[in-house]
Amino acid sequence: MTEQGTTESVERAKVRFVSGGTECAAWHYPGTNGACVIMTGGGGVIKEPGTDLFARRFHDAGFSVLAFDYRRLGESGGQPRQIVRIKEQLADWQAAIGFAAVLPGADPARIAIWSFSASGGHVFRVAARNPQLAAAIGRGRDRPYGRPPAQIPASGTTALGSYHG
Repeated sequence: MTEQGTTESVERAKVRFVSGGTECAAWHYPGTNGACVIMTGGGGVIKEPGTDLFARRFHDAGFSVLAFDYRRLGESGGQPRQIVRIKEQLADWQAAIGFAAVLPGADPARIAIWSFSASGGHVFRVAARNPQLAAAIGRGRDRPYGRPPAQIPASGTTALGSYHG
């Protein structure tokens, strides 16, 4: 499907994959370089406001993108609605990785995961369990709430990112 209402046309298709017996809704942006970035919004954020701009940038650089909604959120199935369960979200990441590995044009050795906020934290747990991933990018909050950046100690740097708090 071609998305309308933008200055540039980006082809993406609605796709679904199963996680824990529930269908998760996703957008697949086919790429040209064989690599695939899997992404989702923050803990309770759906794909429309949470991933679209980022997915388009990765897609413009040649990457395939699989942007999904966790179960119980957005267009995904699951009852009750609007419930965030961390174990289920982690399982949804696993199912998304398996699904992305068989997408047309995707090289299973070139899969990366990306997210922000609470889901940015999930990225590191998922990456630790999936050494076959080519990359893991997690973006947490910039600073502890209510504290200006000058008062935040620069500690906790890791090989995959940094955490302040």
